Amino acid sequence: MPFPNATLRCKVAFVPDPAEDDQELLQLRAALASRPAIDLAKGVLMAVLRCDEQAAFAELARVSMESNIKVARLARLLVDQVCLPRPVTPPDDVPLRACAAVERWVRALPVPMEPAPDALVGESGCPPAACPTSPSGGRETV
Repeated sequence: MPFPNATLRCKVAFVPDPAEDDQELLQLRAALASRPAIDLAKGVLMAVLRCDEQAAFAELARVSMESNIKVARLARLLVDQVCLPRPVTPPDDVPLRACAAVERWVRALPVPMEPAPDALVGESGCPPAACPTSPSGGRETV
């Protein structure tokens, strides 16, 4: 042996597992896809509960845990109930607690008021002077 007192040192490089990378990528994509629904649901809860963003998410998380349903799925149920033209019947596998919470939140939303008959709103929903269909052609007359 040329070096009797020498110790063998080697570096082991970390070799990532492609299967783990694929799984992590799928999880990140799912998280990004669910963010808009969660953000919208937080906004609805902020209006209903008159709270800040953290408290709204805490409410979503609480009901999610109590109902054993993912936050993203609960958020999607709430957003669908608020945004779709007709109320959506939740799938059969959605826990009753989650359905009850969504119903309670939706019922607590303020109902939009109809504009007063004499309101300064044109047919398209904008003030008459600003409407391109108004007699003034969208130009204010002085």
